[in-house]
Formats: sequence, C-alpha cells, structure tokens
Amino acid sequence: IAGSAGTDGLGGGGGGFGAGLTAGFDGGDGIVIIAYPFVPAATGGTVSLIDVDGTPYFVHTFTSSEDFVLSKPKTVEYLIVAGGGGGGGARGGYWGAGGGGAGGLLTGSTSVAVGTLPVVVGTGGAGGPSQTNGSPGNNSTFSGLAASGGGYGSKGNDTAATLQLDGGPGGSGGGAGGTVGAVSDGGSGVGGQGNDGGDVTAISSGSTGYTRGGGGGGAGDAGASN
Repeated sequence: IAGSAGTDGLGGGGGGFGAGLTAGFDGGDGIVIIAYPFVPAATGGTVSLIDVDGTPYFVHTFTSSEDFVLSKPKTVEYLIVAGGGGGGGARGGYWGAGGGGAGGLLTGSTSVAVGTLPVVVGTGGAGGPSQTNGSPGNNSTFSGLAASGGGYGSKGNDTAATLQLDGGPGGSGGGAGGTVGAVSDGGSGVGGQGNDGGDVTAISSGSTGYTRGGGGGGAGDAGASN
C-alpha cells in the first residue's frame, strides 16, 4: 500500500510505503506569505494585491528563499510553513513504514523595520530508501520567527529482532514504523506549530499479521496510530 509525496507550498509530510522493497515519499516544500495594508512598501517574492473588507493588502508569496526588502516600517501579517518530513522506507511484506510529519505552521503579525530581511523557505525531506528512515524537513524562517521542519517517518522492519522504531520529532512528528514485537512511538510535534505522529501498538509476529506504520502528524491533528 503506497502513500504519496507531500504537496509543495503546503509542507505536507511524505507517505511511508506499506510493504515491499520500496522507498518512502518526499515531503512537500514549505511557503512564506507576508501581507500588509495600504501603500506598497516592499519587494520580494511574488506580489499580489487583494481586498480585505475594503482595505487593499499587498501580499508577498515566497516559494523559495529570497530577500524581503522593506522601504517603510510596517506591521505585517505572516504565514510561515516549514518543509514536510520524508516518509520511511519499508522492507518485507508485513511491516509498513511511518509517514513524514507536516512542516510546522506559524501565523500572526509582527513589526518590521526598514531594511533587508532574508526569507528562508524550507524544503521537504527526502523519502527513505528501503528499510531506512526518511529525512526531516527543513525550517522556514522570517524576521526571527522559525517554523520547524516536519519529523521523519520511521522505517519498517521485517527482521526477527525486536526494535523500537520511533518517528522523528519536528513541527509535526513523523509516524512510527511497523516492527516485530515492539511498541513504537510517533515523533513529538512542536507546541503551537503542529501535532504528534502516530504510534504503532498493533504488533505482528513473523508472517502471522501485517503491521502498518503510523501516520505523520499535521497542523490540524495527530497522525493516525495503528
């Protein structure tokens, strides 16, 4: 049972592969959006103009790292999403890998002075090769604010050894991997940015059953446990 790659611009975690000699999927890249009302006062990113209850807002959307250059001091609103974690790789027909956690999400407003402010858009983590953990997502940053990259999804294991295969911590935590004879925990999410990854508590033994990996956590909820 295959997952899918995270969506770029949303920072979704990559899916872990359900079974077989197959790699997990990559996490999606993050995004940074900065908005302020009235007259234009900055460059950087893709700039658009929207109307909010009769007030014009200039919106700067960053899908890759670039400078935000401000010519007037402003109080800006922001949405910052980090890169999602990569899903784990599975091996064998019975033990699935965990999904990568979503990139952390931050929203709010902040006052910024005139000058050049680097905007860093975190990329998604790579999916893990067969029986290998995924890679964590990368942080997104702006004006001293940092959204944490999503946690990696754990590998799946099909050996006779009893291994605890926990998901990685991150903005949202990665899912635990399916294994033989051990309960594994999802990675922890960062408070205010995301949620924990899913645990694995349904333990299989040999070829008597199939254990799915835990789901990656997201901004709205924890990952599914199995």
